[in-house]
Amino acid sequence: MIKKMTIAILIIVGILMIGCSCEKVERKYTNISEIPKEKWDRLTKVRIFFAHQSVGYNIIDGIKDVMEKYPKINLNIVESLDMNEICDGGIAHYQINGNKTNNFEKFVEDYLIDKVDIAFFKYCFVDVLEKTDTQKIYDEYVKTMSNLEKQYKDIIFLHFTVPLTFHQTGFQNIIAKAKGFIKKVLGKFDMNIFFDNKKRNELNNLLRLKFGNNNNFFDIAEIESTRPNGERETFDSGGRLYFAMAKEYTEDGGHLNELGRIIVAEKLLLKLINLM
Repeated sequence: MIKKMTIAILIIVGILMIGCSCEKVERKYTNISEIPKEKWDRLTKVRIFFAHQSVGYNIIDGIKDVMEKYPKINLNIVESLDMNEICDGGIAHYQINGNKTNNFEKFVEDYLIDKVDIAFFKYCFVDVLEKTDTQKIYDEYVKTMSNLEKQYKDIIFLHFTVPLTFHQTGFQNIIAKAKGFIKKVLGKFDMNIFFDNKKRNELNNLLRLKFGNNNNFFDIAEIESTRPNGERETFDSGGRLYFAMAKEYTEDGGHLNELGRIIVAEKLLLKLINLM
């Protein structure tokens, strides 16, 4: 009798285990063309907020480019801090200046509570220069975002790396420095002050160590530095290897051209789809 009961129990346990193993697992998409319309329809109902500067505008333009290519994607995109404009779903984006970490926290507390499902901001390449204290920025960012995540558990906060710029080498670098010197003498703006990526790599490495294994992490620097053929754009400085923006993705060395913005936008849309 005991033997029969034992066998019966084992059979029941086996059936339960089979049932558990057959539970539907949410698919993670890796190619935007694979995503069915019902997933896009679901995304249109998600309320998303994105704070940014100039590269962010490039990304927004890229999302619009992608929507033209794939008509099944129909996102409501508005530039506004009024979240009522996306109460039925969509992407609200807005320019963020000054201390972006503190200002994003203020945006959340003043405009986003109970009105968005996903929120994020990104630093711009202009925020991290040769003399930037990356540890200070990192510590402030982690502290602020950790507090926001604890306070507002209904909001998914997406973490970004810092965008990169193109690294000038050889004769091109000599010409750039000469032009920069002339502009400095004339009191004009010099874009070349933004072309040193070492500090951006330093901050991005800290962010990857902290958030890199999380699903809510978007590595824009990795995307920008990966050429269309899959190779990485790198440069050597002091015996260390650093990443830079692939030249195929930019016209001025810092902002995304049409190809670059579409690639980044597709990756961001994939991330948003896989967050749901």
